[in-house]
Amino acid sequence: MLSPAAVILDFDGVMAQTSRMKLELLMTVARECGVSGLVELAEALTGSLAGMDRFTVGAWIAERDEFVTQDDFASRYSKALADRMLSAEMCDGLDEFVVELAQRGVPVAVVSLAPADEIRFWLREVGIDEHLFISIRGLESGDKLTSTRSVVSELKFAPSTMVSVGDSPTDGDVAAVVGLVFVRVRSAAGDLFGWEREPSLTVNSLADLIRHWR
Repeated sequence: MLSPAAVILDFDGVMAQTSRMKLELLMTVARECGVSGLVELAEALTGSLAGMDRFTVGAWIAERDEFVTQDDFASRYSKALADRMLSAEMCDGLDEFVVELAQRGVPVAVVSLAPADEIRFWLREVGIDEHLFISIRGLESGDKLTSTRSVVSELKFAPSTMVSVGDSPTDGDVAAVVGLVFVRVRSAAGDLFGWEREPSLTVNSLADLIRHWR
């Protein structure tokens, strides 16, 4: 695969090592909220809810538990995540990846279900210039499909020349709908997910991916 016209990165599991942490935290908050059916929730988080945002998970719980509301769950989860987010380690090769693509003139955007302010704050904490990214779309920009389509529209490249990089089946599904090439990065949580759609390429890290394009 040659270097793409543009790259769209997911945040969790691709930029920051947060995928497993977030799965565990979702379950912890669910227990604290007294959610019933924790086994069913755990199965959903690696299946139908894999890669979904905190409000979607909250809505799923609220439909099944009359004592928990969507907003209450999402709020509790957001507060619990705030401190842990800052301690998340950078995924292997992120700094090298974005710097090299910037030098090649390849635009790199971030599309994530984490709030954009959290992503920017984390980038500052790990010492990566947020201006290396042409766009950072977070939770407030809408779901991943909406945000990805918006980025593709602004860049004006043919979707088939662009690459989406993620670690969950949801990322691959969005890439397929938009017509992007999908590259899966193996993450600490990714092997827990059920993968029905094969990615175009699977790598262990962004460091491996940038070497693949050299």
